[in-house]
Amino acid sequence: MEKLLLGFAVLILIVTACAPLTPTEPPALIIEQPEGDSSAGDGLSALEKTVARQLAENLGLDIDDVSVVKNEVVEFSDGCLGV
Repeated sequence: MEKLLLGFAVLILIVTACAPLTPTEPPALIIEQPEGDSSAGDGLSALEKTVARQLAENLGLDIDDVSVVKNEVVEFSDGCLGV
C-alpha cells in the first residue's frame, strides 16, 4: 500500500513539474533614486546609477570605483534561466 501511495505521489510530481508554465504579467520595476545624486557617472541611465550605487554600497567601495561595462536586456526562454 505504501509503495502505491509513493508511486502515485511521484507520478503527480512528475506530471505537475512537466506542465507548461502559464505566462504572467512581468513585475513592475520601481527605482527609487535619492534627490541630487549625480555622482554615479555621466551618461548613465537611472537604472545603471542605482545598480552602481547599490554595488558600491554592498562592496564598501566609493561610487567612483564602480563603472558600467555593459547593459543588455535578456529574455530567457524558460524558467531555468537558459540552463
